[in-house]
Formats: sequence, structure tokens, C-alpha cells
Amino acid sequence: MIKDLCINAIEASINGGKVWIHTSHRPTYNILKVEDEGTGIKPEHLKKIFRPFFTTKIGSHGLSLASNYKFIQNCGGNIKVSSTIGKGTCFKVKIPIDESSNPISHMNKISDWNSDNDG
Repeated sequence: MIKDLCINAIEASINGGKVWIHTSHRPTYNILKVEDEGTGIKPEHLKKIFRPFFTTKIGSHGLSLASNYKFIQNCGGNIKVSSTIGKGTCFKVKIPIDESSNPISHMNKISDWNSDNDG
């Protein structure tokens, strides 16, 4: 997913446009943002970019964003996109944290782990 978003951002950022990757962590979710100074996505295309086989790139199959969208949805997350023609695009991905699979979460539930007793 990250690779696909970065490749799209790099390909859109012709003529030396910059690409930024931001991450942040919240107690219940993580956020990934991939921004570029690319050509932007036309408003009429924004509604279609997550549909399978939709593409504006020659030689592309139009499955990367669609499969990433489905993956993110299956994880309980979401993906949003904002874009301005001639200025760039920002994809924002929000993925929930599954505490049940977090080893630290399990360790914190052990009663003597959090006790002040050294005994």
C-alpha cells in the first residue's frame, strides 16, 4: 500500500515536485499521509479512483488503488484523498490498532507487571 501510494506520488510529481510521507500515532489508530506537488487529480476522476480497472495512466491496470482501498476497509480503516489541479494530492490512510495483537497490551494486563511490589 505504502509503495503504491509513493509510486503514484512520484509519477505525478514531474518536474521536480516534492513528495512527503507523514505518519502519526493515536491511542486507537495510526495515520499515514502521502502528499505530492504533482499535477493533481481531476475532480471527475476523484470519484472513480478506487474503482477496479479505473486508470488515467497508459499501461496501468487500475488495480493498485482499488486493492489498497479494499485492504484498508477490511482492516477497519479508511482512506481519503484531496487534490488540487496543478498543486498536488494528499492521500490520508487511517488504520485502527488491534490491541489484542499488541504484545505490550498483553504484558500490561499481567497484574504483577504493573504492581509496585518487587517481590
